[in-house]
Amino acid sequence: SGAAGVLGIVRTRYQLKEIAIEYCLNVIDQSEKKPIKPFDEELLQACLYEAVATLDQLCQLDESLVPRLVSTIRKLFSRMGGAFTAQKARLLTVIFLFFLRHGEAFVHNLDPACSALFGTCVSSHFTSPSVSFDIVQLCRENAAKLCESTNAFTKYFPNLLKIFAWSPRTYLFDFAEILPCMITPDTALEVLHSLFDLPCLSAALEADNRTSQIDKRSADFGTQSGVGNSSATAVQQQQNKPLLWFILRQEGGKGDTIDRLSLLHDLLDDLSLHPRVQYCSEGAPALIRLFFKTILAQGDYSVIGRVL
Repeated sequence: SGAAGVLGIVRTRYQLKEIAIEYCLNVIDQSEKKPIKPFDEELLQACLYEAVATLDQLCQLDESLVPRLVSTIRKLFSRMGGAFTAQKARLLTVIFLFFLRHGEAFVHNLDPACSALFGTCVSSHFTSPSVSFDIVQLCRENAAKLCESTNAFTKYFPNLLKIFAWSPRTYLFDFAEILPCMITPDTALEVLHSLFDLPCLSAALEADNRTSQIDKRSADFGTQSGVGNSSATAVQQQQNKPLLWFILRQEGGKGDTIDRLSLLHDLLDDLSLHPRVQYCSEGAPALIRLFFKTILAQGDYSVIGRVL
């Protein structure tokens, strides 16, 4: 009969859902065993990513599953520690998304996961195409929820802008969507200075990356890193490090700008024609125009007065 057919479909869907849940939970449980080979670690993180993403999808279809699964996701997050490879950073993205989407169904403090993702992970892996793509997509697709439940945009905008400064051709249109979420009466002036400084940030990231590569090669071959007059070595000199620390800061609220910014420009001058810096210089004006359009639309005259 028709009723029997419907019941059969419902029963089959329930069985498939339970099988999927048990499979994902088994994958997560087995991940507690330490992999022997580096390749196994990468495969493990990829499997965990898919397992958490599947559980997230199932919870979106049936919110009653959240109380059953949340303890497992919390345990997985607590096991991640503070050191994030690119694979772990991608896993953290989907774990954070689970907390963000389903946090209303249970009491959960998003701050630790938010700090780990938008602070540590972005700072360490903004050069990773996969990690930066995942984070930018998360920000675009969940902007309203992020603004409502976290301080990701208003606290970590200096870190997020590193993604644009490193890959300006890739993410210009994405950041045109994200930028208004960063602008509040408290952050507006610092955001504006950060937009003006985007080419400088791009050059600083390139110089810092070159220094890291030099140090890595020196460590691999047991030699001392060379000292020269390039920006990669100049910005690492002790008297110049505070300038670099400021432009590469992870969080807002450290000051709108610095008095010696022109010195940093001089130190990074040999990178002014680098393609990444050039593309960033071409893209930044569009974001600056969007900034002024946003504050005018918000109509807060105290903010408009401060930035003008």
